[in-house]
Amino acid sequence: MIKQVRSTVLRELLTESLENLRTIKQYLVGRRKLSQSEMAKISPNFTYSLSHAILMQIPVDKIVGLDPEPSSWVDDKGDNRQYSKGENIKEPIEVQYDEDQNQFDLMNGNHRIKQAKLNGDSTILAFVELPRPFMYDSILRPY
Repeated sequence: MIKQVRSTVLRELLTESLENLRTIKQYLVGRRKLSQSEMAKISPNFTYSLSHAILMQIPVDKIVGLDPEPSSWVDDKGDNRQYSKGENIKEPIEVQYDEDQNQFDLMNGNHRIKQAKLNGDSTILAFVELPRPFMYDSILRPY
């Protein structure tokens, strides 16, 4: 009886995990796992909060852990700027995927998300760190 319950629970967990993988695979942009040095080359302001990640275009409404909305930002020249609709977002945000909640926990990029919302964007480019190493192979495998 206990073995049957364990087997059922494991099957349910595995099924849920596979469903989550299918869900986030649709957001895939890059075709390989990136190291910190590779992420730093793509994004000069990379904070090294992720150890490895894949590049994805993720839904803005699935991102949690935002700070209170910033009212302004400092540009590359050090000037304080106000947000305005239509500004391009030049670098990916940094998130960790929460498999249990099927959402993305923000590590870096609060200002970029604010800009994406102002622009009316439904998705944003992100470095996504997955919770389990095997998930990279599952998502990146072509089929």
